[in-house]
Amino acid sequence: MTNIKVVSMPKTITQILDDLGIDDLGANRRFREPPPRLVKLPDDPVVLACASYRMYQENPRHRWMDFEQVVVWQGDREEAERLKAYYQEKFKQSTFDRLKNTNSKGLSEFRRKLFMLVNNDLQITDREIGMLYRLPYFYAEDLGLDFIMNSTKSAPQHVPMQKQVLKLTLLKKILRSRNGGEFNQYWFAEQSSDYVYMLPVKTDNILANFFDGMTSNPLKIESTVICKNLQGRTDHRYFYLADPRLV
Repeated sequence: MTNIKVVSMPKTITQILDDLGIDDLGANRRFREPPPRLVKLPDDPVVLACASYRMYQENPRHRWMDFEQVVVWQGDREEAERLKAYYQEKFKQSTFDRLKNTNSKGLSEFRRKLFMLVNNDLQITDREIGMLYRLPYFYAEDLGLDFIMNSTKSAPQHVPMQKQVLKLTLLKKILRSRNGGEFNQYWFAEQSSDYVYMLPVKTDNILANFFDGMTSNPLKIESTVICKNLQGRTDHRYFYLADPRLV
């Protein structure tokens, strides 16, 4: 009997890439993000987000509770309507501003989804759940920044970084909640000026509660002050406090 030697044909580049899980465009299929999955929620998504936020404020242990377990009150529905109306108005103004500025860019992915959400046009997938949980935090932050802008004078432009001795009184504490971390922003009025000063403190700082107690009374500090634009409100400037110390 004749022995037959089987010779395997060399693999093509496509076959080799396929074995490695890589397509011909260079994308690794093994690490591709799965497609979004539609989520069925028991109530209006913004109402649920507001109810979740309210429950957290009542009891911090309820933070990020599953939406299926969130208990909705009538006040949550009213708050959701206020939130939607607030951002609908914001989008009207930003659209007007973009029409005036020919160099402006289009909406970011987040703002596009937010626009659709507050207009009841967004289909909720598992990718929007995190956005929903944080939406009331963004709303509270924006309302707080509106208060700061409307109750203080914008700092002058092109102020050089400098050290100052300041007598500060707390105007407002605002939580800035992001995926990368959470900070309490302490916004202060200063005895000798109409400008506003801000010091951020990370919420997990071991001295966070101690600092809360300190700011209940006026503070006298020495700090480097840096002029910055109020986030999202480029026509209003404030002073950022760097390396502060009590004097």
